[in-house]
Formats: sequence, C-alpha cells, structure tokens
Amino acid sequence: QIKVVVAFSSLESSSSPSMTPAIQKKLSKAIQLTTLSTNDIDKAYQVCEIWNDLLSSPSSSQTQNNNMIPPKILAICYALQGSCLARIGQDILAIHAFDSCLQLKHLATPQTLYDARIGKASCLQRLMMYDEARSMFVQCATDDGRLVQVKPNNSKDQNNVDEEYLKKYEKAVCSAVTCSLRMGDFDWAYKYLSSQEEIMKHRRQNQHPNNTSSVTTATMYEVKGMFGILSYLCQPNDDKPLSTSSLTEILKLLECSTSQSSSSSPLYRWVYNVLVQ
Repeated sequence: QIKVVVAFSSLESSSSPSMTPAIQKKLSKAIQLTTLSTNDIDKAYQVCEIWNDLLSSPSSSQTQNNNMIPPKILAICYALQGSCLARIGQDILAIHAFDSCLQLKHLATPQTLYDARIGKASCLQRLMMYDEARSMFVQCATDDGRLVQVKPNNSKDQNNVDEEYLKKYEKAVCSAVTCSLRMGDFDWAYKYLSSQEEIMKHRRQNQHPNNTSSVTTATMYEVKGMFGILSYLCQPNDDKPLSTSSLTEILKLLECSTSQSSSSSPLYRWVYNVLVQ
C-alpha cells in the first residue's frame, strides 16, 4: 500500500521533539501491523487497538497522544486507522477516522486524501447510505481521477500512469453505478457509465500501449457487463423491438463480460442467454 510506505518514510524522517521514543515505537508497530493485517483478521483487531490508543477513538476524551505525533504524518495515520477499522467491520468508527484525515487536507498528500475518500465511500455503501456513497465515489472518479497520471513525464517507467490508482478509479466508477442501481436509479447509472466507459478504456490503452491483452481488467469486464445490462434496460419504452445493431452491441458486451471473466455476475450470463434465444 502506498500510504504505508509513505507513513514509514515520514516517520523515519520526523524529528518532532513532542514525540517520545515510546510513541515512535508504537507508531512503527502500528504501521507494520497495518500491512500484515490485510490477510489476518487477528492482527487487524490488534492494530485497531494500537491506533485507537495512539489517536484516541471518537468516543474517547483522551487526546494527548495526538499532540506527540508529527503533524505531517497525522493525516496518514488517521487514514490507516480507518482502513483497519473498516477491515473488522467497524464502518461507523472508520468513517470518523477518515473524516479526521480529510479535515487535515492541508497536511495530507493527494494520494492519502484519495484513499480516505474512497475508504469512507465504501463504508457508506456497506451501511446502505447509497446516495452519499455514490456522490463520494463520483468525486473519487473525477476530481481525484487525475491521480492515475501522477508519474512524472521523465519517469524511468515507460507507463506514465499509476496502476494502483487506475484500478481504484475504475472501482470508484463501478461502485458509483452499483450504488445508483441499489437506489433504483437506472437512468443515472446508464448515463454515468456511458460517460465513463470510453475514458476507462482510453486510460487502459495508455497504460499498456503495446500490449492490447493487458488493456482489460476484471473491473473492466464488470463494466462491460453492467453497460450491457443497462443498455438493454434503458432502451426507449416505445414498444418497438430492439434494432439489430443495438442488440448486437448489447450481446457483444455481455458475451465479453461472461466469457472472459470467471468472476462476472451470473445475471450477465442469464440475460445473455435470454437474448440469444
């Protein structure tokens, strides 16, 4: 995770007189355990206790430790705390942590703010607060979508696109559409996905200009399936049958989604089989 690397780097370069050796040791342990907790739920619970002690949970009145943590890493610490709380299902507490990070936007990098926004949006989605979640996912996919271009032009890496944030941008688009579908707003979902589908494809092609086999990811297959379904559902309601060209395009999208990705929704396969009858 980018934010973990940044946190370690910032911690090593910090020389705040207010941070005691004990706090520095605890911070280092929290950052390290955050990485290990990705696939270990026991470590996730353990590191949440450490973060809560360091940063004070939203319900705690003890905030003295906050004054010992250097300001330049405080925002990223809140982002890490939020991700750990979300990992153990404490979405409401995670939202408080992400909000604390976002309130320190003058101290945070764009990448840290992006992670906090998309983390908060995911929490809101799980809490079924779909309207708020959709708005935040859209913000992540637009205002913060520029993060997919964070590499400098003179980078030794030939691909001037950040792969991690490109995937997060794609996920944000899909999540915004999913929230809209949960609210029954099919027209919004169709129009939004229509506006983003070509952008996503273009960014993928920029990432792998000489390797067309790498252009499509699992998320892109999901996008194709969603777009196929929405293209079918959002046809004009004028009792006219689908035109041959429209039906062909819909079938092409659904077939691509179902044949190339084992994780695609069974719904896409079912609709495809119905339409080919």
